[in-house]
Order: sequence, then structure tokens, then C-alpha cells
Amino acid sequence: IIFMIWLETPIVNDERFRSCIQLYKRFIDDLFVIWTGPVAALCEFRKAMGKADPNISLDWTGYDSQEAATDPMVVKERERGQVHFLDLDMWVKYVSAAPRTDTIFRVLFRPYRKPGNAYAYIPFNSFHGRH
Repeated sequence: IIFMIWLETPIVNDERFRSCIQLYKRFIDDLFVIWTGPVAALCEFRKAMGKADPNISLDWTGYDSQEAATDPMVVKERERGQVHFLDLDMWVKYVSAAPRTDTIFRVLFRPYRKPGNAYAYIPFNSFHGRH
């Protein structure tokens, strides 16, 4: 994790991308980014992240390849405001975009269970006895 922070920080703080990133969070090997900039800049950001270290490959959810995830035409076609992050299904709802004010949005979420979830833990509301 510390290595990834060292690797990502120069890219996230790059002037080309900084104003487009409204939220950037990492949990182990999962990233969550709210991007409000142009699609072309998002593709450049993804390219920069992908080239940061040749030993690390990024998998952009919903894309078949790194090339597809960095192609502005493909990204624009697949533009969406919903994603699964950890155990959450998250989406963005824009509240306002009035002139002379910042765009205001809310991040909404609900629990998400991955298709491969085996529920190999005891649910909180189980009547299983404590040991």
C-alpha cells in the first residue's frame, strides 16, 4: 500500500488531473475516483496510472483491456455513473449545476454482494451460538 501511495501521488497531484478529481480513495487494491473533467483527460489519467510501473497492471471495471479503458470514444460510449466498490453499489446523483456555483452531487449507495460471495461468515442476525 505504501508503495502504491508513492507511485500514485505524483499522478493524482499532477496539474492536468488535480482539478478533475473530486474524490480519490484507495482500499488495498481497489480505487474509487469521482471524475468531473473531460473524457479525454480521464483517458490520459488512466494511461499515466497504467504506465506508472511496468510490474503493476490496472483493471478498469467494465473494460476488456487497458486500450479500451484509455480510448476516449469507448469511454464516452460507456459513460455511466454507477460502480461496485468493495461491498457497495455506488452511483452519483447531481443535485445542481447552477452558474457561478460549483456542481453539487451526492454519492448514493446500497449494499452489494459480489456474484461469487459464498457467505462464508456468520451473519450478524444469525441465531448461531457464541463460542
